[in-house]
Amino acid sequence: MNKFKDNLLLAIKGALFIYMPLVLVLFIFYNAILKTEIEFSLSKILFYSFIIGIGTISNYAHIKTEEKFLDISSLKNAIKNKSWETIEQKENSLIVKPKFDFPFRLVIDNKVEIKTSSDKIIVEGPSYYVKNMIRDINKRPSFWSKMSSNIVAAIIILGLVYILTIDGLGIDWKLKISRHNSFVENIEQIYINFGDKLGTNTQNANNYGMGVENEDYIFYVEDNLSLVRVDKNFQDKTYLIQESGGSNISRLNLLGKWIFYTRGQTINRIMLDGTQNEAIYESGYSLNMHLKGDWLYFINFSDGSNIYKMDINGRGLEKILDVDALDITFDDNYLIFSHKDEEEYYVEKMDILNSQRRVELKVLANTIVKWDEYYYFTGENYRLFKSKAGIEAEPQLLVDEEVSSYIITETGIFYSIFSGDVSYPGQKIFKIDLEGKNKALILDKTEIEGFTRIGDYVLFYFFDDDHVYKINKINIFTNIIEELSDHTNIEESHTPVINNRISIDYSGIEEFLIGLNQEQTTSLFNDIANGIYGDENYEDNLDSILLNSFMKKGIDISNNIDDVKSRLIITEKNME
Repeated sequence: MNKFKDNLLLAIKGALFIYMPLVLVLFIFYNAILKTEIEFSLSKILFYSFIIGIGTISNYAHIKTEEKFLDISSLKNAIKNKSWETIEQKENSLIVKPKFDFPFRLVIDNKVEIKTSSDKIIVEGPSYYVKNMIRDINKRPSFWSKMSSNIVAAIIILGLVYILTIDGLGIDWKLKISRHNSFVENIEQIYINFGDKLGTNTQNANNYGMGVENEDYIFYVEDNLSLVRVDKNFQDKTYLIQESGGSNISRLNLLGKWIFYTRGQTINRIMLDGTQNEAIYESGYSLNMHLKGDWLYFINFSDGSNIYKMDINGRGLEKILDVDALDITFDDNYLIFSHKDEEEYYVEKMDILNSQRRVELKVLANTIVKWDEYYYFTGENYRLFKSKAGIEAEPQLLVDEEVSSYIITETGIFYSIFSGDVSYPGQKIFKIDLEGKNKALILDKTEIEGFTRIGDYVLFYFFDDDHVYKINKINIFTNIIEELSDHTNIEESHTPVINNRISIDYSGIEEFLIGLNQEQTTSLFNDIANGIYGDENYEDNLDSILLNSFMKKGIDISNNIDDVKSRLIITEKNME
């Protein structure tokens, strides 16, 4: 019983005098100095207190051990070691304490008692110190052992600091914000002045935002890597971005002359003519991005899925909701968001003008759409539901299958289902009415993704039987499916488009490109097109532009410059 009490007291000391002071210091530092509110989780504090307590018992439980006594000089040499301090000495006994093992030696009973007889010594005290004393008496090196204890202590303290600050308090993210604010200082400020208009159809945003439109053009993502512009009849196809590798483009938002989009861990913007393509945020993955007026709202995956906003120039980055967000969307000036709070799920709406919040539903909800007076969403087991806003009632089940993605139109709901165990992309396209009835199979294909409402059509992406990536459109009134355009690989193209102003058909000079791979060829003509674009008198300087660009690739065309020039077809594209 006494041993149990001693160990319990030891564990309590470790928790109270090592862990809790650190918690208190951090609390004072953040609240009094940094003026930052800090919330501690009781469960975390108890858990780490338990870990510290167990570790303290393991290292410092009281033990007694006997050793063969060699000679009195060995004991004296051990005591003279700078690692020990004598606090009491008698004829046949000695009490010492360690000078190492800070800060633990300050909070526990650190005395080591040594009793001698003619043939043995008895060493008694905390186990860690007893073991070190035996090593010293036996003249076994203990320097690294003692040093390791300090290292371990430092690691434990740093680990606790990390748990309470870098991880628990988001200091890592605060450092990212600081770097971000420095980064955006060099970004040119733009102004849109479109009031509180949304930058995308909220349903398109639920489907990774693969397309947007304005009065003159349609913009959509091709091959996940390229950004395409076509006219309202899906003709006059032009690449604003055309790449063969890198991170995927998604979450398009359009207001005024600008498109905002995500690519990997960046948020970017580009003008409608393909110019001024630049990143305005490089601090991690941003999900469900919505542009409303001059502000971008998104789920910050890099900061615990909290909800953030920043302006269109990357400035004013701030957390507006400290929640474990699952989804966000908009309904007028209300930000609709679903989140998990402990073990409960909620759908709330917040007025972005005054930050007032109201619970709308108490359900698990993803891919939320507000349509008329109803919320549509995928809920438990990926089923599709709808529920009247503001009314506590069981949601109405619309699709009793695992729904991969869906999009609502005035003529009904188009959706795809799980492809085996894979949730996205899905398979098949079905259509039901807004009550979940009159189910019809529209298309029996696999790997379907990216539902995008454009005018009277829903665009979608899939792989055909030859595993070629296709973009098709469904007429929402007739359900007729048409292929949007034949997919053209960059490797087959002879017409790179730079800044949407210059195109070059180089199919007539392929004999001069022998030895270049496709990436080098594309780079070559990008250089030429950029040179032309940046030179108002490029016709007079074309020889120099061509010679310099080819020479960078190790190709000398000085003896064939007129032949090369005559066979290139250079087109300037103007855009109102």
